[in-house]
Amino acid sequence: MTRLRQLTAKSMLASALLLPGIPQASVSFLDGIKLNEWSNAVDRTVGNNPSPADYLENGYFTGYVIGVSDMRDRLTICLPQGVTVGQLIAIVQKYLRANPEKWNHGAQDLVLNAFRTAFPCRELSCAVYRLDVTSRFEPQEQATGM
Repeated sequence: MTRLRQLTAKSMLASALLLPGIPQASVSFLDGIKLNEWSNAVDRTVGNNPSPADYLENGYFTGYVIGVSDMRDRLTICLPQGVTVGQLIAIVQKYLRANPEKWNHGAQDLVLNAFRTAFPCRELSCAVYRLDVTSRFEPQEQATGM
């Protein structure tokens, strides 16, 4: 397991254990400013001397991106087969860096816009994919009318 995967796994575990302790309002009203702070923590955990808070925020960011991607069966986004969690994180980070004027928008909208920009739907019907434990997407069912 590479160092990045180990760090991401540790961060996701930490966020899963600690996220329920955060007041609901701070999660429900998450904006791009906080999402960008969490995104920056992802970069710091790969660098030298990350803080425990960096690992925690890395997990928050990773979990949030995965959570929004898991909502795709209820939203119009077309993620290609084979896309990885690492790619999704990089796509959202790139979108946040390129659009600081949108940081006041809701975090979910920013993540969805990042996915839609990177993977525009080419047809009205596209496959719905689910994330498995190995960070790959596998076909789940065929969605229609998206």
